[in-house]
Amino acid sequence: MRPVSDFANESVERDISMDDAKCPSKITAYEGTIMQRAYLKPSNLKMAQEILDWTTEVLDVEHPELPNSGKSTCPFVAPSKKEDCFYLAFHEGCSQYHEIEQVLLEYIKEFPRISPYKHINKCLLAVFPDVKKVDYPIIKRIQVDVRLRFAESNMMLGPFYPRSRSKSAYGGRAKLFDAPYPFFAIRQMAIHDILFMSDDPASFDIYNRRYGARFRSKKLSGDEAKYRERYFKILDRFASR
Repeated sequence: MRPVSDFANESVERDISMDDAKCPSKITAYEGTIMQRAYLKPSNLKMAQEILDWTTEVLDVEHPELPNSGKSTCPFVAPSKKEDCFYLAFHEGCSQYHEIEQVLLEYIKEFPRISPYKHINKCLLAVFPDVKKVDYPIIKRIQVDVRLRFAESNMMLGPFYPRSRSKSAYGGRAKLFDAPYPFFAIRQMAIHDILFMSDDPASFDIYNRRYGARFRSKKLSGDEAKYRERYFKILDRFASR
């Protein structure tokens, strides 16, 4: 894991607004680059280790209830950690819908500017530890409300929080989103995201604009080809509406 640290190089910091003051550990923008400013306390380090352990124990293993036999539940976790581009950012003091939404929308611009810039395995977990237990469901609601804006920028946004009942895209009863703390996972879109973008026309339209030509040209790798039949079934389903 790469620590939350400085990425700025001889850049001029913008003025901090009153909204920034509400969330002191949010990403601070710079001209031409960014710096993640976070003063980590022992409690942050403890949370980070718990989250890392959870991703290893739940997402980086083959799950017996899922049909993707022989593969990790999430194909991004292990490569992201191995290649040292697995980030955690803590946003303490942000617990309300509009505060969390504001931080996430800033990531649409900032995430691509985090090194390595166009790395398919780069992943960032934006952690909101101050969300109250009774408010955990807003994590999913926010994700539903802003996910298309991320998708339009070639990014995926995943909601995780304690006692989440969200099911795996592969089916089964595996509780893959039941994380130890509320956080959003941000990463680049990949061809297998057809599993997450086939439930509604708006999501699939974005996916189709990005990957449709590859399916139609049949220029797919061995692992990608397994999604071809699914793609055309979904295409037919939405075309018939």
